[in-house]
Amino acid sequence: MDSSSLPPRVVFAITGPPGSGKTFLCSQLLQCFPEAAYLSMDDYQIMTAWSQQELLSWMAAGADYEELPMPGLCEALARLKFQHHPAGSAVEPSSSPIFFESHLGKQTIGLSALVDYVIWIDQDLDICLARALRAMCRQQRGARQAGSAETAKIQSYLDHYLITTSALLRMQRERIRPTADYLLIDQSVTKLSEWIHAKIASAEL
Repeated sequence: MDSSSLPPRVVFAITGPPGSGKTFLCSQLLQCFPEAAYLSMDDYQIMTAWSQQELLSWMAAGADYEELPMPGLCEALARLKFQHHPAGSAVEPSSSPIFFESHLGKQTIGLSALVDYVIWIDQDLDICLARALRAMCRQQRGARQAGSAETAKIQSYLDHYLITTSALLRMQRERIRPTADYLLIDQSVTKLSEWIHAKIASAEL
């Protein structure tokens, strides 16, 4: 089959709060689908560089996800979605989905046109916070910087969490979880990969 006649690759957005295990889940799925592509929203979003006042102003104005700057993200995702392996390749479309690590799922006009399915990792926010802090502590133990600098980083994260981050994460859950196509509750990657195989197969019919 000519690559121009192949259907677009299927995009699965892996969503959830920071610390829910998005990166780890993507790594597991890439083992199940070795020819899959991976893209992370974190490589394109610049919201984390906003000041706390900028975040508060954005939230007070309604927290419109369309206003979040993500230069080049939709273009990169579109290139992957419509890119296929060369004609004659042994790789089948069913083995080459796209796993998109995202905070927004389909919650912007650009992403809604590219994302096919949203997978929400259903994890309590207190557990996510504990995981994030544990990761920071591991970095602190492994860093050769002064301990006080790393401690200040954790303190800053907690300060932001109390003022803005916790509200943003509750908003994310309220907006994205109800629209998800799959809720990952039991952490069963086997069941999830079977569901992904089924969705890709139905897209190819």
